[in-house]
Amino acid sequence: MNTKSTREAAMQAILEAARKDDKIVIVSPDSVGAARATKFRDEFPDRVIEVGIAEQDAVDIAAGLATTGMKPIVVSYAGFLTMRACEMIRTFVAYPGLNVKLIGLNGGMLGGEREGVTHQFYEDVCCRGLIEGSDGFGSAGICVPRMNKEQLAQAMLELDGPVYLRLGSGREPEVFPEGTPFEYGKIREVLHYGDDVAIFASGFIMNRAIEAADKLKAEGINATLIDVSTIKPLDSKGVADPDQEIQFGPNIKDWPEQPALTDDLLVKIVSYITDPVTTTDELIPSGETSSFRSNPLRLAEFALSRKDPAYVGRAKEVQKAEKAREAGSCPCETFGELKPVWDEIKKVYPDMNSKNTCIGSTIFAVKPGDGSAREQAASCQKVLGGWANIANEYATKRYRSNLINWGMLPFIIDKGELPFANGDYLFIPNVKQAVKDKAKEMKAYVVGDGLKEITLKMDELTDDERTIILKGCLINYYRDSSEE
Repeated sequence: MNTKSTREAAMQAILEAARKDDKIVIVSPDSVGAARATKFRDEFPDRVIEVGIAEQDAVDIAAGLATTGMKPIVVSYAGFLTMRACEMIRTFVAYPGLNVKLIGLNGGMLGGEREGVTHQFYEDVCCRGLIEGSDGFGSAGICVPRMNKEQLAQAMLELDGPVYLRLGSGREPEVFPEGTPFEYGKIREVLHYGDDVAIFASGFIMNRAIEAADKLKAEGINATLIDVSTIKPLDSKGVADPDQEIQFGPNIKDWPEQPALTDDLLVKIVSYITDPVTTTDELIPSGETSSFRSNPLRLAEFALSRKDPAYVGRAKEVQKAEKAREAGSCPCETFGELKPVWDEIKKVYPDMNSKNTCIGSTIFAVKPGDGSAREQAASCQKVLGGWANIANEYATKRYRSNLINWGMLPFIIDKGELPFANGDYLFIPNVKQAVKDKAKEMKAYVVGDGLKEITLKMDELTDDERTIILKGCLINYYRDSSEE
């Protein structure tokens, strides 16, 4: 297999294009030699602008040139260009959609073989991916240094708008033969041994992906290899089979289905926090939970672990009753503790039944939700069967919003001596209608020897927020909206 320097191939393509187009110029932050652009400089000395080691200045100058109709190309080491000049690329190139081409050298982990770790970059792809232009796309990464120079010139220079081209550091095998068609923004199948596994590769790693596919085949594992030539725009359809079921990794789990809010609500207080403020990190800790962000069931096991280690077990016990109710079984038979509570409610509300009354848990905290906008602080409670929070006030609007997005009622109770304790049951009749009616106060009962009436309050909800609560969570809200 023939090899070619990705830098030399790119610059040869640019040189040939420049011979036909006098608007092409190179802006260099001391990178002419590194970019293998010396031939370009020798042939067109007045079309190379050397700014020294000043990537931000290079991008600013290129943006100015682009406004005059020129076609500037900024070349520098990938990390220096994209990280040092990130703001300039974002504000002065991507937002106005100027026709500036950016070439990052030494992209990837292999780039530091000669120059060392300071010249080794992988963050450049992330930096460029975060940048949005006025059209919503911003700069695009073309990671195909293996294609022939004519295609490279067409892909990078003929596109109107910002483009980021990521090049390697050395000589790379020419994977595709001369004349192989290149389609901007599209993926394509390179080889197909079978459907055991799919490999997606981009850029100069492609030859290694081919080697991997061949080794897998020798071991009886048949792979399909897909060429991802552009990272942005990313081809989300390509050659995929829409009927093929997605295979999740072992630590990726779907969110459990959540029922809609019923007419009445019965909740047990399973955590009682009297600290002046409860942070989101106390509601769901960071650190040890990070590997479970895609596994809601496993993540929920850490809920309140630093504040109330018994919370998870208590919530799960109550959840058994709700699961039985949803399955059409008697919740009192599944969770015996519930029967005397159920009987007391029936004395006053004889029409209350398992079809119109969802059963769950709640927590009381004086002022919960201080800190980051960690959505898992609410979602973990809902996964464990939480239907509400009760607080004197909420520390942040973000936390209150997260409760709502998970279909949990953000109740408020007046400061002072509380009418309930940890382990008590609260019955909120006609809660569904109260949400629909935009009620700011709801009648509720502490269930014991009889029903003790209390008042729960709720701040104003938007129409969408009320709908989300009624449907059970934001997931249900979007699902139902798409079906309408």
